[in-house]
Amino acid sequence: MRRNLYNRIPSVIISRATFALLSLSLAGIGFGQTETPPSTTALQSPLPNPALSPPTGDHALKKSPGLNELPASLRGKPLTIDDAVSVSLSTNGNLALQVEAFLRSRGLVTTTGASLGPSLSTTNVMDYYNKAQTANLGGQPVTVSEQYQNQVTASLNLPIDLTGELQAALSQSRYLEIAAKLDIDRTRNEVVLTTKNAFYAVLRAQALVRVAQDSLQNAIDRLADAQLRVDAGTATRFDLTTAKSEVATAQQALIADRSSLSQAFASLNNAMGINVVTPLQITTEGAVSIPDSAKTPYVVPSIKPSTPPENSLKIAADGTLGDAGSAAADQAINFQVSNPIPEDGEFEKLLNEALHTRAEILRDDSRIDAARKGIVVAQSGTLPSLSLGYSYSYTPNVGALGQQHTGYASLTMTFPIFDSGAARGRVTQARADVSTQETNRRSDVDSITLELRQAYLNLQSTELSIKSTREALAQADEAYRLARLRYSSGVTSQTGVSPIVELSSAQQTLSQAQSNYVNALYDYNSERSALDKAIGRYSYTTPRFGLPKLSHGKPK
Repeated sequence: MRRNLYNRIPSVIISRATFALLSLSLAGIGFGQTETPPSTTALQSPLPNPALSPPTGDHALKKSPGLNELPASLRGKPLTIDDAVSVSLSTNGNLALQVEAFLRSRGLVTTTGASLGPSLSTTNVMDYYNKAQTANLGGQPVTVSEQYQNQVTASLNLPIDLTGELQAALSQSRYLEIAAKLDIDRTRNEVVLTTKNAFYAVLRAQALVRVAQDSLQNAIDRLADAQLRVDAGTATRFDLTTAKSEVATAQQALIADRSSLSQAFASLNNAMGINVVTPLQITTEGAVSIPDSAKTPYVVPSIKPSTPPENSLKIAADGTLGDAGSAAADQAINFQVSNPIPEDGEFEKLLNEALHTRAEILRDDSRIDAARKGIVVAQSGTLPSLSLGYSYSYTPNVGALGQQHTGYASLTMTFPIFDSGAARGRVTQARADVSTQETNRRSDVDSITLELRQAYLNLQSTELSIKSTREALAQADEAYRLARLRYSSGVTSQTGVSPIVELSSAQQTLSQAQSNYVNALYDYNSERSALDKAIGRYSYTTPRFGLPKLSHGKPK
């Protein structure tokens, strides 16, 4: 049926390129259909089918779905990258907006095309005068006009497009429909890339968390070793203090990386078009690939070593990656990820406040209500119309057959019978307008939730960072104090190292610790402001200027 829609476009206004484009791309919306690539270059992976029903103009998603609204096949297991793309193809807000714009343009084609077709209507006019109009002819009263008059009129209209204006308008609307369909393809292309980038961002963040965990474990091991040496009397307290400082620094790095991972999950949910706080678990299965060139053994280049050798490491010619290195490489591409920061009730309270405070949500509620009224206006073209009027006239120089004072009431009823689908097209546009505004509201809710989520996680992270940086600062200050004492005594904790070098290193460490604490302190305060802004607390300094409270688009 959709193919026939495009076939109705006059051939005289379609170039060969446009016709070829229509044949290849505009046979329907076709969500999730795998098309033949334009070259022999293979796709990274075939485009999966949408996980849910694609968006429509009549039934928009008023709320981004959560985990329970996803298909059962996607629940209870880690999501692959294809799973994430399939969800985004059915729930992404930007894609839904383009579908609704396409349906609106289709309704415009119907409405514009109706201007070339016939229309039929009937009108019933009932006039009731204050009295019958009479005249005196030869001494006898003669009724010139009855007091009550009824008139039925039928009208049949067929426009004649002499100048070609109507046909041009129809062609214009059809081209706009084509452009709207191409916008769907363009948006789908962007949505897939955005979803994959967000998916890879989560995997990258998880890999960085594992690196930070390893760094922290190494620091903990060094601290344990330093404690044993101090207890045995073979190391100084400076070594123990330095090890403690390194542990605190590694803990701070892990806190930041874990927060980045949780934010990456929120960004992935937003890209997929699902609730931002939906708990997900994803897997690298089918997402990470290695080029064929990387699977071949690594050949050490034949170069002449320096004399004397800079180190004692001996690599045999034509050596290959060792078993340990292969295992480590496999760990970088085979793992599962879960959100490291659990949900709590505090965020839900803040989100509820934001959704009742942000001006964007109130604006969207008002627009939804206005769009719903637009449906009533559009449907008026399919319903009878009724009007009541009264007219009074005074004619001082009326003739013999006239009447000086005339007044009458009229009741006019119009019954539309056939308008070539013009009213139906207007209703289609109005419904798509409602869906567009509802999708806009959903997108704003998701954007606000994401903004609030990021601000909330940043606040938590900076709050923890203050604690870790304070500890790091204390340890660095103690290390610097001990270094100054050794410097004053002319000794050092490292053989062959000048006391001034040790003191300079301790000073640099202390300066860095001080900078980290200052940054953490002011990051925390800045994030508090960011959280207030995300909630909308800065939107209103006084009562809301008499605006009605809106709930689900209806004034209360």
